[in-house]
Amino acid sequence: LKVGSDLLRIPPPHCAAALVPAWAPEMAASAPAAAAATQTRLEEERPQAQEEAAPKRAADDKVREELKRPAQAGFRNYDDSKFQDRVQRTYYNIQSLHTVEGVKEKLASFGQLDKAVMSVEEMMAFLDTIVDESDPDNDLPQSYHAYQTAESVMQRYFTKDRESVRLKPDGVP
Repeated sequence: LKVGSDLLRIPPPHCAAALVPAWAPEMAASAPAAAAATQTRLEEERPQAQEEAAPKRAADDKVREELKRPAQAGFRNYDDSKFQDRVQRTYYNIQSLHTVEGVKEKLASFGQLDKAVMSVEEMMAFLDTIVDESDPDNDLPQSYHAYQTAESVMQRYFTKDRESVRLKPDGVP
């Protein structure tokens, strides 16, 4: 390149601007207009974005409030519950026997989802044969726990369309 060429202006070597391309001043001159256009677009889109975010913000606020509430007395007692030995043994086994190889083996064994085909009613009956040994609070059948969880989810998240998502036994309108 020659000194003073259109592609690159080469100032004296001691100048920090020695590597500034010739088009840089033009780009810098148009930057305020581009920034103003972007700012205008963002200001126009802001009300819509705020409106779309309002339900999520309300749900987040509800969760934050629930987390601030003190725990129920006696709930999730991991210190001296009536099932303490069972719970401690379960967590010990989970933490000491849980390995990458074991997980891969279980995924290979159960990941195909080919062990059983059941109706919802059959599955609920099968749940009652399972004991949750990690729960220090109760020894209710798992079908009760599944029902309680479903009702809790329904009350929290399906307040308007509750009837449309209700499970009904076969033959019941």
